[in-house]
Amino acid sequence: MKRFEDCVVEAQRERRAAERKKTGERCKREQALLARQLSRLLFLLLLAAVLGAALIRMEPVQAAAAEIFSWERIAAGMDAPESVDEIQVKELSEFEADYSEGYENEGIEDALIGCARDHGNVLTDTRVTWYTASTAECGKDDGITASGFPVCAGVTIGVDADVIPLMSDVCVEWPDGNREWYVATDTGVIGNAVDIYIEDYEQAIQNGVRWATVYWVPEGAIQ
Repeated sequence: MKRFEDCVVEAQRERRAAERKKTGERCKREQALLARQLSRLLFLLLLAAVLGAALIRMEPVQAAAAEIFSWERIAAGMDAPESVDEIQVKELSEFEADYSEGYENEGIEDALIGCARDHGNVLTDTRVTWYTASTAECGKDDGITASGFPVCAGVTIGVDADVIPLMSDVCVEWPDGNREWYVATDTGVIGNAVDIYIEDYEQAIQNGVRWATVYWVPEGAIQ
């Protein structure tokens, strides 16, 4: 018959082994999520490169605009630059940089939204709420979502998995046109509704209930 001390030691050993196993599984889930995020980033970078190549083909138009602007400067009695290239550098460089970045970002978003629309993955008049990982709201406080990943502000969004598949990229488009992107790693709502995770409970209450259009791109839809 085992001594009481031996039983305690064995129980502690088993508990530590279970904790190590649990920690290992959680690390694997986090690594899988990171790998997926990196894959999506690589896709966005590739799409940005394609859009950048398309933007390069606009250079003749920019050169013509610079030449017209040069003649306008002369007509206005201003010192004309020495060449069209100087105009492009001095007058258009800042605008071109801003325009190029905005053009690429909008192009990436439009491509993802277009993919969602093509597959009918759109919910209009969607109920939007906010939640935290508190025990009062979730019945637990470990911060682990329905998909097994930890909650993350600015990333985690709860969905009805029968409507929006888990691990989908989700875009919430507000009435003013602003868009926010999340990953559907949690549940907790039913039907045409989403629940956005934030850390501040008071802010979640203050945000109340709002309405938006929601698009989603299921995991693996874009390779």
